[in-house]
Amino acid sequence: MPSSFKPNATFFERLLSKLKLGPHEVVYVGDSPVDDIEGSAQAGIRNIWVNRKRDTFTGAIVPTYECADLHSILEWIYSDPTH
Repeated sequence: MPSSFKPNATFFERLLSKLKLGPHEVVYVGDSPVDDIEGSAQAGIRNIWVNRKRDTFTGAIVPTYECADLHSILEWIYSDPTH
């Protein structure tokens, strides 16, 4: 099986397959707008952009959630348990 790397959707699809989970069952956390956010979104996975530098997002796909640090992710999760 050929290798695949982020942001290729195949990378994320293989990850889901290994975890035996569907895209609706996970949230991908990353700090790269292209490799992490656009790549995971193309595989149908919700995502969180950890934007420590407070950059402006210029990607084609908007992140599901944006936060400044990892602690803020808990606020997002607890704000609505259906995430």
